[in-house]
Amino acid sequence: MVTDRPVPAVVADAADSLDDLLDRLGAVGRTGVPVDLVVPRGSSLLLTASEFRRLRDAVDRDRLGVTLRSDDPLRGQLAGLLGVASGPIPPHVQGVLAQRAAEAAAEVEDDGRGATQIPTAMPSARPVSDPEGSPRNPGTTPGSSALPGSNPNRAPGPMPPGTASARPGGASEERRRMIEDQVSPGSRPRIEAGPGSSPVPRPDSSGDPPLGAVGDPADREAGAIDGRWPGPPEPTPRLAAGHRKRFLDGRISRTPSPPESRGVRAEIAPISPVGPAIATESLPVDMPNGAHPVSPHASFSEVVARRQKTATGRRLVIAAAVVVVLGLVVAVGALLMPRATVAVTLERIPFRAEVVYDIGVDPTAEAGVIPVPAEAVTVDVAVERTIPTTGRRLEPDGVAAAPVRFANPNAEPVTVPSDTRLGSLDGPEFELIEPVEVPAADPATGAAGQAEGQARSVEPGAIGNVGVGEIGGRLESGVYYSNREGAAEGGTDREVPVVAEADLAALSETTDAAIAEAALAEVAGETTDGRQPLPDTLAVVTKDAAPSAGEGDAVDALSVSATATVSVLVYDPDELASAIGGRLPEVATVPEGRVLDPETVRFGSPVLASAAADGARLRVPVEGDAILPFGPSERRALAERLATVDAPTGETLLGSIPGVEAWQIDYSPDWLPPRMPGDPDRIEIEVVG
Repeated sequence: MVTDRPVPAVVADAADSLDDLLDRLGAVGRTGVPVDLVVPRGSSLLLTASEFRRLRDAVDRDRLGVTLRSDDPLRGQLAGLLGVASGPIPPHVQGVLAQRAAEAAAEVEDDGRGATQIPTAMPSARPVSDPEGSPRNPGTTPGSSALPGSNPNRAPGPMPPGTASARPGGASEERRRMIEDQVSPGSRPRIEAGPGSSPVPRPDSSGDPPLGAVGDPADREAGAIDGRWPGPPEPTPRLAAGHRKRFLDGRISRTPSPPESRGVRAEIAPISPVGPAIATESLPVDMPNGAHPVSPHASFSEVVARRQKTATGRRLVIAAAVVVVLGLVVAVGALLMPRATVAVTLERIPFRAEVVYDIGVDPTAEAGVIPVPAEAVTVDVAVERTIPTTGRRLEPDGVAAAPVRFANPNAEPVTVPSDTRLGSLDGPEFELIEPVEVPAADPATGAAGQAEGQARSVEPGAIGNVGVGEIGGRLESGVYYSNREGAAEGGTDREVPVVAEADLAALSETTDAAIAEAALAEVAGETTDGRQPLPDTLAVVTKDAAPSAGEGDAVDALSVSATATVSVLVYDPDELASAIGGRLPEVATVPEGRVLDPETVRFGSPVLASAAADGARLRVPVEGDAILPFGPSERRALAERLATVDAPTGETLLGSIPGVEAWQIDYSPDWLPPRMPGDPDRIEIEVVG
């Protein structure tokens, strides 16, 4: 039974962006199942060709099975033009969309009904009790920070009515639940407006609904409770412009003397709920640092004009100073700061050479040969070695046997005893294993009497294996015999390992190699000053080595215990490198006007030319690059030449130097025009590559 399951759908919400929609599609579609993209007619997404191209690219890139479902014919046409599968919205999805629309309409209706319950005025002067019963400070408003006279540690109160969200489950429903839980009919408190505020609806003892309350009983209770919120504070009187200017100016006293002591009439502003009274009288002027006093009867415009004139002069002086400093910085930078870095790539010419050197106790100096002194060292070593034997020898093992038929032409029976020797054509002899009784010939027909027995080869091994009919003959008794019934089989030979002549030679070579290895290791351990032995000069002075078996002995392994006295030359590698490095420019041929680049010199493996106990001559191949001499003196000379020319001439000069393959000049600072510094010390020459 097959059950048709609805295809998963991704519905475009009003708050979705195209990126959000594509991410949701990818999260569902990457599971490998097809998915419907539902875009209602009122959605703001997928209205342009560019949006459809992004959808198509995302579907192709992630290999999603997406079908656009929409009741908008324009979207269907765009989908068909841009290669996006489309179709109508499935019925089960239409039902879900209709249910969402109904819920949204219900929410809007609830929001409109709740907005009619907000009272037109709120008290602002009298304290109102919180739900906990503690009086609220008259100088604060719900949700605002504490003002003078309030408790700073107290958490802010709930939001005033009309500002909470009207969504289902929001503040309107919470306030309605609070009304149902905490306020019972007939026990609602009376709320009185403060002086100067508008009256608010309040329930009387008769339980009648407050004036202006509408809706169901829960709404009327919410309106009654909303009336308990205090109104916003009265506006604070602002000072006149001149007084505010003086009050904020740092040169005017912020603590005026009492009006009575100065004979000045003070006009006191009404007391504000959020702060003390502020006098609007004219404040005296205190000039700091001995400045010329301003007449107390001067107008505010005169004071402002004089201060603006002073500030303008100061700004002009500061601007002029900044311009002068910037000019000095530019001038100093133009004269002293320019630097140039010249990166030079030298032409490289490969070369090959061969170095010949002698290592010996007292090497003789020859033309083209580098002598390296060495010292002879003698050591005693003992070694043991074992090798398998390679010689082989065949030895008889199994004995061949064959059936033999006897024929008796005599008139009397004949008994052939055991161990009777029977001959063969190729020479091996056989013997009868058990006696055989051969009957007499038939007197009537003259046919010889027949009998059969078993014979075996006298010699063991494969030599007894003979073919059919090769065993045969006549005994002294006149009885004939033959193996015409079957061949002789079962004779075998076995292979036995023995010592061959090559085994003795191999053991000697192995022993000599072990002696040399042990001697070199011994010398390396004794010479702790960095010297190394020269293997080609090793010589065995004496050797005592006796093998465990001789040639032809049946053994499977050959061993030896040897002792030897060995002499070898040791030399200092650092001294050799120094000698070769000092003579290398002489013995290596490089092009004229070029020198060896030490960083590119590479030595090959030494090749022995000749060796003796007192020394050895070796040849070593050398490879490297020959470059133009470009040391500190050449770099300084080039910097001095560049310091006397401009930038274009300097580039021409670099291009005319033989042996310079490429170059690059970097000028600094880069905000100045390219210019070659006049000081050679500010021109740095580098060799790269």
